[in-house]
Amino acid sequence: FVYPIALFEFGAKDIVPIETIIAADFITVALSVCALDITSQKTFNLKVVLIKQLYNPALIGLFLGLMVQLSNLTLPQIFLRLVDFVCNAGTPVALIAMGILLSFSTNKTQLVLSILISLLKIVTFPIILLLLLLYFNFDMSISTTTLMVSAAPIGAMGLVFAAIYNITTDAVVRSGVITYILALISIPLVGTIF
Repeated sequence: FVYPIALFEFGAKDIVPIETIIAADFITVALSVCALDITSQKTFNLKVVLIKQLYNPALIGLFLGLMVQLSNLTLPQIFLRLVDFVCNAGTPVALIAMGILLSFSTNKTQLVLSILISLLKIVTFPIILLLLLLYFNFDMSISTTTLMVSAAPIGAMGLVFAAIYNITTDAVVRSGVITYILALISIPLVGTIF
């Protein structure tokens, strides 16, 4: 969400922190998938968890992408266009799914939880990051793009994981919509404040 905005605003040389965050997300997503597989089982069986990871589409895709990236393999243009198409379609498709899920009724607990998630993501995370950057005396002109990421909306992966692991999606969907709306203010604010 922030990457194209930052690329337009700051240029390629100043968005290295965002690219680093995206690379670190690879590890976070892989560990999250494993943790969700472990917690979604009634009883813990390490062998079953490890075998399940061999068939996990998210992990397979992540590792295949990493292998292609690290191998410096030159793929034919048709594959690159396919990957670009799938990547560009991800967010619109997730937003359509969120729209469909928003039409279902929900309870008060899920609404309160979605507001809490939204406030943590759009308000609390940027404040904590700003305090850490100031405490460790980072150059704020370099750290602006990182602050923009902290002020971005939640991603669609939460919705995908909730659906895959049979977790109620109400709070995730509503917090996604709330954070998208709030990010229209928070990202430009953080991007121009320093």
